[in-house]
Amino acid sequence: MKMLLTLVFIGCIAFVGAANAQYLTGTVTGESLPLDPYGEATASSMGLFPTNIAQSATGSFAGVVQNNSIVSVTYPDSSFGPGIQGLSTTPTTVSINNYMFFSQQDTFGGYGASGTTPRNRFEFNLETLTENSYDSITGAALFTGTGTLIDITGAFQDTPADLTVTFSGGSNNPYSAYTFSLEAVPEPGTINLVVAGLLGSLALSRRSW
Repeated sequence: MKMLLTLVFIGCIAFVGAANAQYLTGTVTGESLPLDPYGEATASSMGLFPTNIAQSATGSFAGVVQNNSIVSVTYPDSSFGPGIQGLSTTPTTVSINNYMFFSQQDTFGGYGASGTTPRNRFEFNLETLTENSYDSITGAALFTGTGTLIDITGAFQDTPADLTVTFSGGSNNPYSAYTFSLEAVPEPGTINLVVAGLLGSLALSRRSW
């Protein structure tokens, strides 16, 4: 009985810790800066322009990441080019820390949107990238990735996230306009396991009574 009560106590502490852990939720969507509306997509590579603009934010990002603020992209190399190469229709491990970081004040288009406080509060570490589809004639393409969103203030836990990039294609193939979406995907598994453990411990303690 004493051991069971100890287990319940430990489970309660774990549950409280898990409950207090806040994960990021919601999405940030955007596109390349209107002054430079080009990226590059091929059958095995994807390149985004270094400077992009946020169009909308939901969940944890709403009111924090302002519309028209700047979302930046880090390249594996030092200059704008084909970007990430060697992609296929199955997830490819890329492991690029700070692939995207947001946001900062827009000083390009005159929208006047301020960035987050602190600047570039959120970072996205890209871990895998998949070339889902590519049309060599129009340049239209779809890429999806997975990674981790980080709040550098520590107010939110590091959160798994999905990246979607859609190239619209057009006559300027292989350079084409694109949109992107970052979606936080919290993992409820830890809390669920703690709750299940608590319920199991309580059930066993009742039977022993």
